[in-house]
Amino acid sequence: MSVAGKAVFLSYAREDIAAARRIAEALRAAGVEVWFDESELRGGDAWDAKIRKQIDACTLFVPIISQHTDARAKGYFRLEWKLAVDQTHLLAEGVPFIAPVVIDDTRETGAVVPPEFLRVQWMRLPGALPTPEFVAQVQRLLTAPRHATAAAAKAASVQATSPVRTKFPSLVKSGVALAIVVVGLAAYFFRPAAKDSEPKSIAVLPFVNMSGDKENEYLSDGITEEILNSLAKVPGLRVPARTSSFVFKDRKEDVKKIGELLHVKTVLEGSVRKTGNQLRITAQLINVADGYHLWSETYDRDMTNIFVIQDDIARAIVTKLKITLTGEATQRSAKRHTDNIEAYKEVLKGRFHAEKYTESELKLAISHYQKALSMHPGYAEAYAGLASAYSLVRYFAYVAPDSITPQFREAVAKALQLDDMLADAHMSQAALHVYVDRDYSAAEREYKRALALDPVNASAHMYYALFLGAMSRHSESRVIAAKARQLDPLSVNAGVILAWVQFFAHDFDAAIQTGRQTLAMAPNYFNAHEVVAQSLFRKGLPAEAITQLEEACRFESPPQTLGQLGSLYGRAGRRAEAQKVLQQLLSKARQNYVPAYTISRVYDALNDNEQANVWMNKAIADHEGRVLFLKAGADDIMIANPYYPEWLKKLGFEK
Repeated sequence: MSVAGKAVFLSYAREDIAAARRIAEALRAAGVEVWFDESELRGGDAWDAKIRKQIDACTLFVPIISQHTDARAKGYFRLEWKLAVDQTHLLAEGVPFIAPVVIDDTRETGAVVPPEFLRVQWMRLPGALPTPEFVAQVQRLLTAPRHATAAAAKAASVQATSPVRTKFPSLVKSGVALAIVVVGLAAYFFRPAAKDSEPKSIAVLPFVNMSGDKENEYLSDGITEEILNSLAKVPGLRVPARTSSFVFKDRKEDVKKIGELLHVKTVLEGSVRKTGNQLRITAQLINVADGYHLWSETYDRDMTNIFVIQDDIARAIVTKLKITLTGEATQRSAKRHTDNIEAYKEVLKGRFHAEKYTESELKLAISHYQKALSMHPGYAEAYAGLASAYSLVRYFAYVAPDSITPQFREAVAKALQLDDMLADAHMSQAALHVYVDRDYSAAEREYKRALALDPVNASAHMYYALFLGAMSRHSESRVIAAKARQLDPLSVNAGVILAWVQFFAHDFDAAIQTGRQTLAMAPNYFNAHEVVAQSLFRKGLPAEAITQLEEACRFESPPQTLGQLGSLYGRAGRRAEAQKVLQQLLSKARQNYVPAYTISRVYDALNDNEQANVWMNKAIADHEGRVLFLKAGADDIMIANPYYPEWLKKLGFEK
């Protein structure tokens, strides 16, 4: 929503200029006018007069509060604060004007701020990572009634005082984003929510496999996912995405803690026991606040009735939630694409393996999807799953990408032919346009189509954000990536994609922070190590960057990670080590597919422009996934390569 004629004034200490820049960038991307002075040398009568005029004319004054402002007893920002306080004396009671934003763990109690700042509620943005919720909150404050009626004052006061303090001081509901923490993490993200307007919410925890046979794990996971997907389609009901809910798989956690971490009021848990062809499924809906069971049921059916059971559970929960929470009259039911139970089981197995992303697991997923299609050739979801698995195999270059492009293209076409309303199929179509056709306009249309069909699809937000980052559309990419993280707050992929789009925007401090938060959840995740290492290197910390990637290479990681290490060795002047890595990659390439892009980067770091060009041209010709980031992710050494402009032209980035 664009807010015409109304401006935000950002006030900050000079140590927080990067944080202020991120906030300004996010607001401007949403059409908000931001007055944000980036001058390093503040002072002079003309400059002083300009600042005073802007504070007098702005609609909303946003002071950025941090340990830096607390540490400085003197600073021009303190004069700005005083001027803002003076401005409030001219406004009607309750009209929002001062909206403090805290970017670290600075507490209101004891903060070195004017007393007037303590009379309004503070918004919290740890790491100054703006989200769509934060932007929306600012827009609401900008459009609040400005006239001096009692009703207007009251309405404005309600808006200005979000977020609401809870009785749990360590978890504050604030006007920014959802928390992204695993048990024991200290980094919290916040979302706006006045107490009487919180979205109705439920977390669907992984149903426990009680069969005594790990082979049936796919079934309990699949039933969980189907119920989650059905509930996610209910208007007015917020359901954290699968990845976040599945963080609690095989963990004994208190329901109240789960509710706090996922910001939900209710939790669904259950179990699945399969004996022969008989199923016993139990489900119970729990109120987070007091642990009270709102509803529970046990279903004893045979396997042929699995669809009916899933529908019954979803319907019962929705009915209960509507009575107590939403008041909605009808539920949008998910379309069923098969009545073939065996084919359905194979699709569940395919999803189960595809979620693990490794080469062996993705190949297993492909085999299960193919088996499902042999049983039901018109199964649209099986084609969509198959297309997604092919896309991942191509992107990670587990095989020569173009060796499976025909199968990838066929699976996408079949899925869309059978059901043009499948968001996942449109995501795969977008990937096909991006990585194979290099038709970026068509790709964006498909990403937007996927989001229109499934607005709460976290993966669609993630991959669209990554695409926008590669196109150097940084403000947009960061907002979309933050939305993905809100939808799936405990997702490792959501975290790492946000870190990469921050990296592409050259906000290396934010990328390091986000990457490290992701590593706190998944210490072995190579992609998170990569983004932290690359950001450290760009900040002029080569030793730390190299140590980060050396650690990543001790875990199971693709050749790309080793290649990045070799590239950093070369850029840091450690040529012997870079040469050693290069020989390892060339040796591997004689046995298995090694991305040419990876080898090119090492040659580039060794200043061998000719070989870098040979291998990069091969990467471009093979339609490797990572070449997409040549424009947004290039450093000075790559840009200095005389062949660099030709690479961009071949990718369609330059004419």
